[in-house]
Amino acid sequence: MANYVTVQDLIDDLLSRDFDYYMDSMLDNVPDDLDKRQGSIIYDALAPAAQQQAEDNLILSEYIKQSYTLVPRASS
Repeated sequence: MANYVTVQDLIDDLLSRDFDYYMDSMLDNVPDDLDKRQGSIIYDALAPAAQQQAEDNLILSEYIKQSYTLVPRASS
């Protein structure tokens, strides 16, 4: 039987991918011999991208919610 993703599953997944998720993911790709602490050059260079990705997820999840919400039609 196929595994189907519901609209709510998709929204939940997007919302779980926050700033920390993206920072951790990107910093995992940085060699351990570099300073990756908050305030370091590499952290400060990656932070805006992580913030933008997290914000884009919020916007995308809202678009998905609105797309799958049934709006009653106005009666004539």
